[in-house]
Amino acid sequence: MCDIIFAKNNDGTSIVGKNSDRPYLESQEFVFLTPKDDESHYVKTTYIKIPKYKRRYSIILAKPFWMWGGEMGINECGLVVCNVALFSKRKFKRENSGLLGMDMIRIALETSENSEEALNKIIELVETYGQDANSSYRSVFLYDNAFLIADGTSAFYLETVDKSWAFRKVHKTESFSNTFSIENEYDEIFTDKLQINMGSKINFKKRNEDLLFSIAAGGIIRQRRTMKLLREKSSHEITVKDIAEILRDHKGFLTWSICMHYKPIVCPAETANSFIVEFKSEPIIWITGGPHPCMSIYKPFSFSNFQKYQNIFSHEAWFYKLNFNREIMKNKKNRNKFQEKIQELQNQLFHMMGKEKSADEQITIYAMRRESEIFDLTK
Repeated sequence: MCDIIFAKNNDGTSIVGKNSDRPYLESQEFVFLTPKDDESHYVKTTYIKIPKYKRRYSIILAKPFWMWGGEMGINECGLVVCNVALFSKRKFKRENSGLLGMDMIRIALETSENSEEALNKIIELVETYGQDANSSYRSVFLYDNAFLIADGTSAFYLETVDKSWAFRKVHKTESFSNTFSIENEYDEIFTDKLQINMGSKINFKKRNEDLLFSIAAGGIIRQRRTMKLLREKSSHEITVKDIAEILRDHKGFLTWSICMHYKPIVCPAETANSFIVEFKSEPIIWITGGPHPCMSIYKPFSFSNFQKYQNIFSHEAWFYKLNFNREIMKNKKNRNKFQEKIQELQNQLFHMMGKEKSADEQITIYAMRRESEIFDLTK
């Protein structure tokens, strides 16, 4: 279960934000990966080997500890790709003979310079390998994928079911969740080996969605909630502060909450990580680096300085933050006091970065230092 927000302002600038919801106790690191070459003729993805491809670009990837691919990321060209699970009527073979949507994200980021290239690459991967792949480390959970693919000038939204797909260009502020959004307003569609131009009467959503599963997963409710919050903020240019507030929202119940917290049996997932990218002259990458956005600070990075500090997003650091949050949340008074402190720092960071065209490294260092100080004082 995940939520993606795409904001398009009148001046042409855009912002992408995503909450990555994953099974409980599944740590998720942000890693920096550089192009590597070796003598192998194949690349081993999470489950299958595929022919070796040219890795052209370095990437920052939000990577569940056991996966080859990742939930969301950005490459050195300023290309952002992220996904959400879609629940369709089709039957999976359960043979792990395909690619995870997360594997496709990594490949697209490593090979594509812009959003159009990434769109075409993911379509190629979907048609070639399909999506028969288990997305859960401890259990069995298979799904299809939708992708938001964006750079500083254009964005596409792609929905897929096995080897079928439909996409449209994104021109305005929208949100996406675990429910189909494309009906018959696509720019292009491919289904049952038939490619059809815009104007077809095929309803991709109606044809494919398992509506009961989408309702149970909370995607419909969360997508309505994110759109409601975006409309409430539409009287002004959407800012990164607005996106962060939405990603921290707790209006919903259990899987209907945008910021998701684990509850035994009734809510098996939680928001494992969150990031926001502002497309400025150089993208500003805001990362929590841990679970629960409502208990975390979005820290600003540039692509060029991230590698120096990626150790704060390690497997060990993620579990430290999870255990810290669990202890603080046991006491409502302590939780509220802690949230007041981090919100004060967060507002300060948004203010400091407001007019910056790129991520000032001194502000990045300050954010990490002050976050650490708040944690130490709260223990």
